[in-house]
Amino acid sequence: MKEWVDISLSPRFKGEEFYLTEFITTKGKMLEDIVKKYEGMSEKEKVWELFKFVVENIKYPLRNAPQVALLFVDTHVLFRHPLKPKLSFVLFDFWKFPYETLRDGLGDCEDTSFLLCSLLRIAKVKAWAVLGRVIIDNVPYGHAWVEYYSSEYGSVILETTFESLDGFDSLEEYVEYERYVRDMYKPEIKFNESEVIVIKESIIKELEKRFSNRR
Repeated sequence: MKEWVDISLSPRFKGEEFYLTEFITTKGKMLEDIVKKYEGMSEKEKVWELFKFVVENIKYPLRNAPQVALLFVDTHVLFRHPLKPKLSFVLFDFWKFPYETLRDGLGDCEDTSFLLCSLLRIAKVKAWAVLGRVIIDNVPYGHAWVEYYSSEYGSVILETTFESLDGFDSLEEYVEYERYVRDMYKPEIKFNESEVIVIKESIIKELEKRFSNRR
């Protein structure tokens, strides 16, 4: 059964704690200015342009790291693309806030999902950042993505780790593709700036264990 919860995390430094909801930011000039560029568009157009903005402007970190970095890789960021997986090398991974991802121009699956979700929420769109698993060749990998709810399409997975959206001319074309791969995605928890919805209970213990080591 889905329920609302608060989960407190210590993602960076000893004594520093945040709630999941704090990683979705709906205020701040940097983010608001991006959304303003698409004022006057329909919701579909706005979602598509913000989706493209994140994919095209935020690069995956350390893509060209040497193979020795595999010794230190965080397994939750192995996923890059539903049809063409690529390894990501993140030696000291922590969650970034959206304005940090925007500033750096770099971010992994969580970072880019938090950024896109924040932009969509500023645009008054129904959206959540989702943490869960993606199944590739029967192997589950930890992953993050954005769920957008459309009155026309229902729930839509927005995959922020694409290298490009050049293969799609519109949100409609993307949704056709998304329907073929959505069964690979297994959500466990989703949240935005105002709510946290637990889909799979074990994710809570996993998050607490992951971040308790940094306290």
